[in-house]
Amino acid sequence: MAIASRLVPRSGKGIVLTSIFGLLFLFVAWQALAAWWQHGYSVGTRTGRVSKFSYKGSPLCRYWSGDLLISVGNAPAEVWKFTTDTRDENDPLIKAIQTAESSGGDRTTLHYREDRGRWWSCAKGETNYYITGVEKQP
Repeated sequence: MAIASRLVPRSGKGIVLTSIFGLLFLFVAWQALAAWWQHGYSVGTRTGRVSKFSYKGSPLCRYWSGDLLISVGNAPAEVWKFTTDTRDENDPLIKAIQTAESSGGDRTTLHYREDRGRWWSCAKGETNYYITGVEKQP
């Protein structure tokens, strides 16, 4: 009984601090659950020509971002924006996308993962699509 009575705050300051930490814990738990739930919302592939791939953002929050031009028949090309999880220029995924961009008109298939509700990401306003693999089309 003595231990239980020590855990319950008795003063006004103790009640306020316990409430603040409790609300903070609930908020963090809710955000962690939302991030887990929305990670990998969908996966798929897109095929087209990589027209742009660049490293951008502020010095504190930089990321790789690009455009894939998807054209079907005589219809105008659709621009599909994507980004990557990695920042490392020597990553094999980054090298493969750079090779696909520099090859000109070669068709490339990009494998992607869609993450929704990723407010902490540097590229949060630009796209929800994160490249996970690259295939060169014959």
